[in-house]
Amino acid sequence: MANAVLRGMPYAGNPHVRKAAVCVLSGIMAAAVFASDWYVDADNGNDGWDGTTAAIPSPEVIGQGGTIPGPRKTLHAMMSDERVQPGDVVKAAEGDYNEGGEVNEETAQTVNRVQVKAGVKLCASGARAATFISGSGGTGTEAYTNGAARCVFFLAPPSEVEYGYGIVKGFTLRDGRTAPSSTKEHGGASIGGGLLVDCTLENNGCGEAARGGTMKGGTALRCHFSSNANSYLAFSSSTLIDSLVSVGQLYPLYQKCQVYNCTFDGNAYVRGGDTYNCLFIGTGTSRDNQQYDQRQTHHNNTFSRSNFHATTCTSNETCRVVTAEETPYDATTFRPVAGSVAIDAGDMSYYVDATNGWKAAWLAECGKDYYGKDRVVNGAIDVGCGEAQEESSLTISDDSDGLVVTGAAIGTTDIPKGASIDVTFSRNFTSDRLCTGVEVNGEFHSFGGTTSDVPYAVTFSATVGGVYNIAAVYETDQKDWYVSPSGNDSNKGYHKNCPRRTLVKAMELATANAGNVVHAAAGTYNEGEAWAGSSSNRVVVAEGVGLVADDWPLQETVIQGASATAEGEADKYGNGTNAVRCAYVSSSGYVRGFKLTGGRTQRGDKTGARGGGAYLSGGALVDCELTGNGCAHRGRAAFGGTYIRCYFHGQKTSVGSYDIYSNSAVIDSFVDGTCYDCSSVLNSTFTDQLRANGAQRALNSYLWQVTAPPNSVVGMACTNCVFTVAATNAIGTGCTYDEATCKFSVDRADNLDENFRPKAAASPLVDAGSKELYDANFPSKWVQFKGHDFKYGQRIYNAQIDVGCGEYDFRADFERLLGRGVVIPVMGPGVTTNSVPNIVVLEGDSITLSMQPKGSIKTLYRLVYTPDGGSMTTYFEESEDPFLYTLEGACTVQSLTKFGCSGFTVVFR
Repeated sequence: MANAVLRGMPYAGNPHVRKAAVCVLSGIMAAAVFASDWYVDADNGNDGWDGTTAAIPSPEVIGQGGTIPGPRKTLHAMMSDERVQPGDVVKAAEGDYNEGGEVNEETAQTVNRVQVKAGVKLCASGARAATFISGSGGTGTEAYTNGAARCVFFLAPPSEVEYGYGIVKGFTLRDGRTAPSSTKEHGGASIGGGLLVDCTLENNGCGEAARGGTMKGGTALRCHFSSNANSYLAFSSSTLIDSLVSVGQLYPLYQKCQVYNCTFDGNAYVRGGDTYNCLFIGTGTSRDNQQYDQRQTHHNNTFSRSNFHATTCTSNETCRVVTAEETPYDATTFRPVAGSVAIDAGDMSYYVDATNGWKAAWLAECGKDYYGKDRVVNGAIDVGCGEAQEESSLTISDDSDGLVVTGAAIGTTDIPKGASIDVTFSRNFTSDRLCTGVEVNGEFHSFGGTTSDVPYAVTFSATVGGVYNIAAVYETDQKDWYVSPSGNDSNKGYHKNCPRRTLVKAMELATANAGNVVHAAAGTYNEGEAWAGSSSNRVVVAEGVGLVADDWPLQETVIQGASATAEGEADKYGNGTNAVRCAYVSSSGYVRGFKLTGGRTQRGDKTGARGGGAYLSGGALVDCELTGNGCAHRGRAAFGGTYIRCYFHGQKTSVGSYDIYSNSAVIDSFVDGTCYDCSSVLNSTFTDQLRANGAQRALNSYLWQVTAPPNSVVGMACTNCVFTVAATNAIGTGCTYDEATCKFSVDRADNLDENFRPKAAASPLVDAGSKELYDANFPSKWVQFKGHDFKYGQRIYNAQIDVGCGEYDFRADFERLLGRGVVIPVMGPGVTTNSVPNIVVLEGDSITLSMQPKGSIKTLYRLVYTPDGGSMTTYFEESEDPFLYTLEGACTVQSLTKFGCSGFTVVFR
C-alpha cells in the first residue's frame, strides 16, 4: 500500500548544504581565512603608495622615494592592483571614497567607483556612518548622464575561484548614479552577484526608471535601505536577508527578488518576488494597483499590518495580518519585544534555504540579526530582521558549580504571595563538571542534552506564596569533549563553548574504551606533540576513542604535521629527529572527517619511519583526505589499520616508498598511488600498483595492476574486480583472478566522473560488484560507518553494488521514466525497474516522489501506481504547493504528471 507523506515545502536538495547553513545559525561556523591585507585611506592616502600598511609614512620615508609603504587613496587604485588576489582583504579607513573609478564593458557608460574582484573582501575599518562610497551625486534627470558614477560593481568570478563573488562590508553606499535610461544601465549603488554586508544604502538611483535604483542582482545581508533617489530599490533576482527597508517613497523590490527575514517599516513593497519570514510594519506587502502583476508576488510565513492584496500576490497558510499591539518592537534594533507574535514564529527551513550553496567566505558573515546579535535564540527564529535576545539586568552566579540563574538567587528562593517571577537557567562553563540542568523543588529540568547550550526558561507564580529550592544537576559520565583552533588549553573542554586548543590536550580528557568522542571545530591543528609509534605525533588517539571533525564535510578541518628542522639530522624531504607525524591511532580508535597533511617521520628505526600521515595500530581513518605527507621508510601516507572512504593523493615524494603499507584494509576509498601489503581491498579505486605480500584479496574494486614481490609465496586474489589494463599487464606473477567476474581494459576516462563515480548506467562498473562479498567482508568492528560510497552518497542503488569507490545514482534515470519534472529526493537501495519499464518498489523498500507546481495556481497532480497483487491505482492531488509523496513497497510506479490546473472536480480513489 502507498503511504502518502505530504510536506509544506519543496525538496531542499543536498542535505549537506543545508547542514552548512544550520552550522552558521548555531554559531559554530569558523571564520573564512583571508590571505593578505591591503589598506586605503580617502583622507590621508596616496595612490602612489603601495597599500601594504594603514600607517601614514613619515616625511623622511616619503622623501627617500622608491616604493613607499602606506595606504592608497582610492578604492579603484587598490582594487585594480594586480597584487590583490582572491582571498585578500582591502581595509578602508573612515572617510568619503568619492574619487576614481572606471567603466566596465557590461555597463559601458557608467563609471564604477570600485570594481570588487571576485573572492576579495572590501571592508570598512571604522563606523559605516563615517565610511562612504559615494557616486556622482546630484538630483533630477541631470544626474543620469553618461559618465555618472555608480558605487560598486562586483566582478564575476572565474570558475576556479573558491571564494566566489566579492564582499563589501560596513560602508554607507550613497548618491550612486548610472547613465541615462537609453543605455539600460541599472543599480546605482551596486550591480553584480556580490555580497553587501552591514551596509547602509541611501539616495541611490539609476537612469532607467523601472530598473534597480539601488541594486541589481547580488545579496544584501543586514543592510539598511534608508532612502532612494530614483527607480526600484532592488531589481532582477536580488536577495535581501536580515535587512531593514525604511524608505518613505513607494519604491518596490521588483522582478524575482528573494527576501528573507527582513522588516519593512516604510512604504516600499515587493512586486513580482518572494518573501519569507518577513514583517511589514509600513504600508503593506504589495499594492492593489499593479494591474499586470497577476499574483506574482508570493509571501511565505510573512506578517503584515496591512492586508495582502489578492489581485497582486499570494500568501501561504502561515502568513497573517497583525496589529501594532501584536507586534511591538524596539525602535533602535528592530527586535521584537515581549509579547510580540513575531518571536519564535519564523520557519527555520526558509532561512536555511537562503544560504544554500554559499561559499565559505560568505557563510562566515552569517548568523547575526540586523543589529549584530545572535540570529537564532532559544532554538527558533523570529519573523523580521531582528531577533529577540534573552538578556536581563539581574544575573546571580554561583561560581562553585557553574550554574547561572537569571531572575532569582541560587538555592532557596521565597516568592511572595501573588507574585510572579521569570527565571532563566543557563551555564557559564566555569566548573569542573558539565551542568546538564536544574532541579526545582525536586523536579529535573534538562538543558536539552550535554551538547546543548540553549537556556531553560520558566515562570513561577505563587498564588499563595511559596519557597522554591533550585539546584544544579551535573553530568556524571562525560563522553563528549571539544577542541577548536580558537580555544584555550586551560578550558574545561566539556562543551563547544569552552574548547581546548590542541588535539593533544583535548585527547587527555577522553577515557579509553568508554565511548568517548573528541569533537573538533573546523580549522587547522598544527600545535602540540605526543610521542607514540617511535615518533612525534600531532595527536595520539586513545584506544576506543573517536576524533571527529564536527564541521565535515562542509568546512575543512586539518591535522598538519611538520618537517624536521634539526640541523644535520633531517633529510632533504623533512624526515628526521623532530619531524611530526599527523596522527597515531590506537586499537579501536578512529579519526573521521579530517585532512591529514604535512606529516613526516623519524629516520633509522623502521617503526618510527613509517606512516607520515597516519600510523594506525589497529585503528581506523574514516572520510579522511591524506595529501602532502612523506616518510623515511614505507607508507608515505599511512601505515596499518583500516581506511574507509578515504582519499589518498599528492603524497610527498621522498625516500619513503608506497602510499599505504602493511596489513591495511582499504574500503570505499580512492587511492591515487600505491599500496604494499594491503590485507584487503574492498570496493575501492586505485590508480597505481597494488603489491601483495602474502594471502591477500581485492574485492569489487577498480584497479590498475596487482603484483607480488619475488619471494612472496601467495599474492593478491581478485574477485569482481575491473582493471584499466589488459589481463596480461594487470595480473603479476603469484596473483590470481576470478575469470568469471573480473574485467579488463576498462578505461577510466570513459567510465569515471570527477567524483570517481561511474559516468553512466551502461558502465562496466555499474552493478558489477557482489553485495554479498561487501557485506561479508566489511569489518564488523566498523559497521557504524557502513552504507555510503566514497563521496558519502548512497552505497547501493538498483539492488546491486557497483565496482569501485563510487556508486552510480540511478535516480535521474528513474525520474525520466516517470515523467517530465519528476524528482526523486529519496529512493531505497532495492528500487529497480522491470521490462516495461516501470519503477518497482520491493517489500521493505520505499520511494519518495516530488514535483513543482505549475506556476502560482493550483495544480492537479496525477500519480499512477499498482500495489503488489492489486489493480492499477490513480491518485489525484490538487494543490498550490509542491507535490511530495512517499510510496512504500511493494508496488510498481507507472507515472507522475501534472494533469491540469484548478477548476476540476477531483474524485480521490
